[in-house]
Amino acid sequence: MDFLSVKEWEICVKILQFSVCRIYGDKAVDMIEGLMKKPDIAVPLVLRRLRAKLDEWREAQKNYNRFWREQCDRNHAKWLQCQAATFRQVDGRQMRTKTLLNEADTAAEEVTTITISEEISLYYNTKRLCIAL
Repeated sequence: MDFLSVKEWEICVKILQFSVCRIYGDKAVDMIEGLMKKPDIAVPLVLRRLRAKLDEWREAQKNYNRFWREQCDRNHAKWLQCQAATFRQVDGRQMRTKTLLNEADTAAEEVTTITISEEISLYYNTKRLCIAL
């Protein structure tokens, strides 16, 4: 069994003191004295109080998480509204007649025509396959 070094023990004592001070406030000094003098009585009391505070803090954290999630959702909705103007501008540019005609010309250049016979022509595009009769 490994024992704690002096430095590790001092760190543990400081954490314990900080925890007890945070929970008991002004009465922390009395509780630490009680832990030193009568640990068989004080340890169960401190553990019970620590568990109760842990449950209380978890509940508070759950409430804060709910609050922050709602806050983030509201901010995300506002961000989307701010982006709407930019989206409209880009979408307007992309849906102009000139842009659409340029896209159609580019797509027409990419199409390869294969003539099988006089009645059947095969237009091959990387995106779709059309047969014209």
